[in-house]
Amino acid sequence: KKITRERLVKETIDDMIEQKTLSKIQIDDWTKIFSNIYKTTQIGSRFLAIKTAEDKSIFFFNEKKIYESSDKEFLKLFFNIWLRYDSKDPSFSKKLLGKY
Repeated sequence: KKITRERLVKETIDDMIEQKTLSKIQIDDWTKIFSNIYKTTQIGSRFLAIKTAEDKSIFFFNEKKIYESSDKEFLKLFFNIWLRYDSKDPSFSKKLLGKY
């Protein structure tokens, strides 16, 4: 099954807005970033985001580095989509955090 880039971008931005009120500039900037880093995916595609100890986020698609950011608010809101206690899918969040 295919998931379009447009859907990924919209859902990510919507999830970030649910966490915090964002300025129009943030929404526009982050929409551009996600439009550039997200790809239309299919089964077997691998998208990976890593938070480093230095509070950077690094994004990979099929093992190729595609983006890096030091924006702490971007990092927090993006990773909290899946890792916060009140995420949309708490059981998936627990698995990601190793808390079955």
